[in-house]
Amino acid sequence: MNQNLINAMRSLEDLWRFPDGPMARLRQGSISSESVEQVVSALESLELPPDARELDRLMVALLWSIPLFVEYQREGDRERRR
Repeated sequence: MNQNLINAMRSLEDLWRFPDGPMARLRQGSISSESVEQVVSALESLELPPDARELDRLMVALLWSIPLFVEYQREGDRERRR
């Protein structure tokens, strides 16, 4: 596997790492502009090889889960406020 892909997956995994990852903090009900910036920065810094034809399943799962999880947390927050 390409070193850029390995680094990208580590960066994405760190977003979920408990207790300091921004996605882990969101899971605990804590969100801040700093957390959002960390997620955006991690996504913007992803470097994939220009000739990449497929991605590792873990990378796809990590990328796919971010918006789904944010939406799930937002819906849960709306329900708790009712």
